[in-house]
Amino acid sequence: MKPSNISFLFFLFLIFFTSNSYCQINDSISYYSALIQNPKNSDDLAISYRFFLKKKDEYSNKALIRDEIFATQNIADIQKQLGYIDESERLNIECLELLDLIEDDEWSIRSKVKTINDLGKIYRYKKDYKEALKIYKTGLNLAKKKSDENIILNNIGFVYLQKNELQSALKYFDSAYKNALENNDTLNIARSLDNLGFTKSKMGRDDAEEDLIQALNIRKNVNYNNGITNSYENLAKHFQSINDSEKALFYSDKVIYLAKKSNSLEQLESALRLKIELGYDFVKSEYINIRDSIDDIKDTDRNNFNYYVYQYGKKEKQLQDSRLENAKQKSENLVYLLFGIVVFFGSIFLYFYLKSKHKKEKLKEIYNTESRISKKVHDEVANDVFQLMTKLEHEDQIDSEVINELNSLYARTRDISKEHGTLNSDYPFVDYLGELIESFQDTETNIIIKGLTDISWNLLPEIHRVTIYKVLQELLINMKKHSQASIVVLVFEKEKRKLNISVNDNGVGASTLKRSNGLQNTENRIQSINGTIIFETEPNKGFKTKITI
Repeated sequence: MKPSNISFLFFLFLIFFTSNSYCQINDSISYYSALIQNPKNSDDLAISYRFFLKKKDEYSNKALIRDEIFATQNIADIQKQLGYIDESERLNIECLELLDLIEDDEWSIRSKVKTINDLGKIYRYKKDYKEALKIYKTGLNLAKKKSDENIILNNIGFVYLQKNELQSALKYFDSAYKNALENNDTLNIARSLDNLGFTKSKMGRDDAEEDLIQALNIRKNVNYNNGITNSYENLAKHFQSINDSEKALFYSDKVIYLAKKSNSLEQLESALRLKIELGYDFVKSEYINIRDSIDDIKDTDRNNFNYYVYQYGKKEKQLQDSRLENAKQKSENLVYLLFGIVVFFGSIFLYFYLKSKHKKEKLKEIYNTESRISKKVHDEVANDVFQLMTKLEHEDQIDSEVINELNSLYARTRDISKEHGTLNSDYPFVDYLGELIESFQDTETNIIIKGLTDISWNLLPEIHRVTIYKVLQELLINMKKHSQASIVVLVFEKEKRKLNISVNDNGVGASTLKRSNGLQNTENRIQSINGTIIFETEPNKGFKTKITI
């Protein structure tokens, strides 16, 4: 379920309010603020970032705190849109710290509410639901306007919806609906009704459809196209949940039509995914193309952004170097000191490098041993079993159960060989991982992959690639054996020099984490390449794994 554009409308109001009351923001700032919310070209976010970064420095030097807050909020929004969540979180916290330096008034309170709302979204994205609820409720206590309260009430409802605490979600969506009725806020009435209907649908309530249809009609009356699309999507999901495939198809087609009309790739991707879930596999190729297009656009936006950041940093470095040149001429002794430091740390680096190299060589030896065993199992045991099966098939009066058992033995032997076999370096590693993950997907388990193709796998050392493959293989095997999960989400994300991999499922979970041989093996493998792996599980809340390398 997708949040509506109410927060966007609120943000535009904040821009208008600040520009007229306090910051005396000129036309250029208004232009770049609007550009962030609705970028037209691939470099719009990068250009806006450079503009507001300069403004932030300018305002900071002049001690114009309100203007600095506004610039920082815009930079935080850019970072969030590009997927740099941690940086956006840091900037929003910086905004709150700056807001604490000025007196409370209408502008500062609304600015706090906006910043808190953005932080809540970040913690929801990170699945830190406890922190998200804490900060949303802080914002709810601060909000003075009904429209601001309504936004936060709906967002709290979304947190409980993500936690699958449906009764609590229903409570907050209902409060948001009553709040919107009191304020005669048509768009928020429709939004809250849609959220209520979707939650009731997940609860299996008969009155879910009535709320969803009413929300759709309100949005149609005010011609709110984005909201209409959300209503169609939620109705399609509702009818899918009650096995009314005809109506589910009807509303999913409506979403596709509006998404294509408005050129919204995200909505089109969501609708196509829904059709695939309904069994219409013929749209898979279109879905893959749309998903690839979205990834390409995100990559282009990030690359342009990183280029501008690099250019800005380069100019700053040149300025800093010119200032340091005189200092170097006055203090030649500093060079010798730095040289000594380099030698000292170089020695430490060499020590740890050699130690790491030795560890990697031992790990490589283990993998080579596994590969030899794998080959031996395949060449000697599996082939012999296959020959025996062939021979017995031509014999009279052989019990069919014996043949079946030999078939099973042959399959298990082949799987053991495959599980411990080596990887062909000539074959793209991303395809290896894709095939591995897809091999665990079936009619009972839907596996969603994010960011797999964003990683430059060929830049990783071979030992890292092999380790990642083996660990994911072990985790998926463990999921298949024990979790009873219907949805598994794998996310691959590059963060500076680190690679983060998360594997989350919605399975049965467990009250305590029991480290089987499989899980212990994954820990040993990740630790051998200086990485970390964390497991989290609770009853009926699935199994979560986070890997950092």
